[in-house]
Amino acid sequence: MLKTDDQSSAFKAASLFRDPSVVQFFDSENSFGDIVARRLNPQGKKAWDIYMFFDKDTLWTKEFPRPFDYVHQLSSSGNPWVDKTKYFCGNELTKRLGEIVYYTLI
Repeated sequence: MLKTDDQSSAFKAASLFRDPSVVQFFDSENSFGDIVARRLNPQGKKAWDIYMFFDKDTLWTKEFPRPFDYVHQLSSSGNPWVDKTKYFCGNELTKRLGEIVYYTLI
């Protein structure tokens, strides 16, 4: 989404996560952002800065599965299709991500 978003910066960011259950990849065309946006909302366009959580038994087939929960950092003014209740930034984002992980593990 930014001019600095390239393969090198993606690999650098990916190195922050050492957990093998965290899956990351680089999509230079941002095609996946379109797929994710439409899966979350049929009117969706380009999802990014989004954290999605899937059940461990989720099957990944030709159709992108719907996450059981997610949060995003997309402004509703530029993205009227987003769920405003899933918008978190800064400390609130960190807190919400922790809550989802915690309740997933118990």
